[in-house]
Amino acid sequence: MSRAQDPHPNKSFFPFGNPFRMISPKGSRLSPQQLTILHEFEAKLAERLRKLTPKSKDEILSFTWMTSAMASIRETHSDVLTLIADLELPVTDWDDKWKDVYLDISVKLLDICNAFSSEISRLNQSNLSVKCALHSLESASPKHFIRACSSLDSWRQLTNSRNPRIEKCLTVLDDLVGSLDLPKVKNSAKGKALMQAMYGVTVQTVFVCSVFAAAFSASPKKLLNLDVADVYSWAPAFRSLQTFVNEEIRVRFSSGRFSVLNELEAIDASVKELYPIIQGSVDTVKMESYQHNVHKLSNASGNLSQGLDLLAKEVDGFFQVVLTSRDTLLSNLRPDKIVNERVHGSKNCSVYQVLFGLVKIVQVILDYSVVLLRSHSDSHREMSVDSAEHSIRGVATHGGRYVQYNIYGNLFEVSTNAAVNAETGEEVAIKKVGNAFDNRIDAKRTLREIKLLRHMDHENVMSIKDIIRPPQKENFNDVYIVSELMDTDLHQIIRSNQPLTDDHCRLLRGLKYVHSANVLHRDLKPSNLLLNANCDLKIADFGLARTTSETDFMTEYVVTRWYRAPELLLNCSEYTAAIDIWSVGCILGEIMTRQPLFPGRDYVHQLRLITELVGSPDDASLGFLRSDNARRYVKQLPQCPKQNFSAKFPNISAGAIDLLEKMLIFDPSKRITVDEALCHPYMAPLHDINEEPVCLRPFSFDFEQPSFTEEDIKELIWRESLKFNPDPPIY
Repeated sequence: MSRAQDPHPNKSFFPFGNPFRMISPKGSRLSPQQLTILHEFEAKLAERLRKLTPKSKDEILSFTWMTSAMASIRETHSDVLTLIADLELPVTDWDDKWKDVYLDISVKLLDICNAFSSEISRLNQSNLSVKCALHSLESASPKHFIRACSSLDSWRQLTNSRNPRIEKCLTVLDDLVGSLDLPKVKNSAKGKALMQAMYGVTVQTVFVCSVFAAAFSASPKKLLNLDVADVYSWAPAFRSLQTFVNEEIRVRFSSGRFSVLNELEAIDASVKELYPIIQGSVDTVKMESYQHNVHKLSNASGNLSQGLDLLAKEVDGFFQVVLTSRDTLLSNLRPDKIVNERVHGSKNCSVYQVLFGLVKIVQVILDYSVVLLRSHSDSHREMSVDSAEHSIRGVATHGGRYVQYNIYGNLFEVSTNAAVNAETGEEVAIKKVGNAFDNRIDAKRTLREIKLLRHMDHENVMSIKDIIRPPQKENFNDVYIVSELMDTDLHQIIRSNQPLTDDHCRLLRGLKYVHSANVLHRDLKPSNLLLNANCDLKIADFGLARTTSETDFMTEYVVTRWYRAPELLLNCSEYTAAIDIWSVGCILGEIMTRQPLFPGRDYVHQLRLITELVGSPDDASLGFLRSDNARRYVKQLPQCPKQNFSAKFPNISAGAIDLLEKMLIFDPSKRITVDEALCHPYMAPLHDINEEPVCLRPFSFDFEQPSFTEEDIKELIWRESLKFNPDPPIY
């Protein structure tokens, strides 16, 4: 977020002219029913545009308004899926040129969402400097004032810096607009109705994205100036919105404000009022003004945190709708079926938390620089000494001990921070789940993770050391889970310059333990495998747990796409522990090549990458698919022979290649099991059944009841905290 620059009000948004020319399809006429469907869609769009027009100029470029704007385009894109279903529009009605254009638009929208998410994260990090300043300002002493000034200077510097992803987003936005000069194609009446609807969708989407780009880049050059023909019922509402918003934004850019975003400007105003006070000493006369301004800064920082959190959720929601829409239009399944299955689960997509245990993984860690890891660990110790004042204090443990946990890093949303037990000096990690009970799904995941971590007892699975108990259950909103401190993860090691040798790999010991507890991991990837300076590996994040006997797996979005088994990509309603073996194979291949094996851009591209390596499945290999539509979809993909793995992965031992091939089999029933993998010749030097414990009793999810409310789950998590801290906390 850089300082606002000089506006360029005369600069056209479209250097090549307006691509949104009037669409007047000739030929097939729309039936009365189709016209009704289209008019209902456009009426909803007009109403959304009217609601999005701020009642006052002060509302523009607040995170509240931006959240509403993102929610508005998300809802409009969801309406397109409904329109496709209502029109009963199959993929065969689409011209290949239009399909390619739509795919290209989807990719660009996803890139823009990623850029916005990156900027939101960056602003969250800069707000942490304000929180540190507020902590220092709790004591009105010169030493603390110096620290506060340093933190506030850091906030200004971070906020004014440029985000390269936003800079790239500006280029993507230009490309997006350029790609919307739609090719002339012959469509059916249904196709023409969809094109007319997509015109409105695109106008709204590009306009909102241009406003976001202007706000985040602190430059008005991407503001949209678009003429819309009066023939569209929503045109007056759009023109009113565009004029009102753009005029106010340009006024703000020309005013020399610190930021055009309301919440950032509020923080800056509070900082300016505080600086003259804290740069000197605070006497009795100044104390009242000092306390008032500190309170204002605290409120402004809190408002920023809340606004960023809400906006992040809406950006993620829009991201998922774009993915869903893309998958729908590319599959041969009925659109209404995909809408129900994918959109219903899209809310779970944003969490990206993992479940179950994996792998002893790679003794390859031994080849990684232990010195580097220990150096990283030492930096935590230094931070512990310097930052002992940043703490959650007075949590009682068994026997009445009082413990102080020192927190570092992000203090909102879901985060994990290095910490120190002030009494024992032990280094720990504290995972904070902010606003844990705002919705039932997230609250249930937190409870599930706690229950699982307490149940598991294995050297390669994270264990809970404590759950920090709040002083009162009524004010219990954030959950803090304390575990051992780790230094890095496998993803970072793979991306390092250290040599990796396949003869040290050990992939399956932890996974065997987890499966023996009747549990699937379902989201295995290198970043979930944490490592410390002693080369110990721990499996972290257990928020999406399921047993191997459940049949409603697809109620939640699971597994990061690049590590997702084919049966998940094809919406198989039931799956087995074989999904974890596929993910382990993807990780093993990534260790070999230092690159993801299947970095798919989307659902369709992911399947194509898989078949290009392991070969297209024959009819016998598709027996696990119960859906005829899914089988037909796989068969329509380009037919590919299986690649020679030895040629694909040169300089890798034959044993490792053979194990990888057995893990990456399209048919899950033919995929190698965890026990078979441990007995594979490649694993023989490391395999010792006496050092491969299993879980003594299966894990039960009986504590999860469909009727449970957020308050019910809060009560259960409170009881879990009592198991670690039975005595009342003292503050």
